[in-house]
Amino acid sequence: MDPSAVAEAVENEPDPWRRLQRACEVYLDASLRPDIQRILVLDAPSVLGWHEWCEIDKRHGFAMFEPIIACAGDAHVLDEQPTEMLAQIFLGALNVAARVGAGSPEPPDRAEVWKTVARLLNGLRTTHR
Repeated sequence: MDPSAVAEAVENEPDPWRRLQRACEVYLDASLRPDIQRILVLDAPSVLGWHEWCEIDKRHGFAMFEPIIACAGDAHVLDEQPTEMLAQIFLGALNVAARVGAGSPEPPDRAEVWKTVARLLNGLRTTHR
């Protein structure tokens, strides 16, 4: 997964909520590509081992999402919660979405996957705006 693709997709988005949504969309779109699924979702954990793969994912994936989530938290579009934990859990959800797609005989319906991810994301949105 190319962190610069996520950064580039959100760099000109002024709205923190939309920036977070866009980052998730770009990450999800990349993770649903068959080549990415094969290498990062299916092969990497087997070759590297689960622990090492998780450490790499945390180092790179977390680095993509933590500042975006922190910005959304600072703008009060997310309910107050620990940024690191939220970034890791949400990254985990996106990775599982990719794994579910990789394990299916048919490519996943991107709209259906996004609908589920958007529901998770919307559940984190503050109700105090």
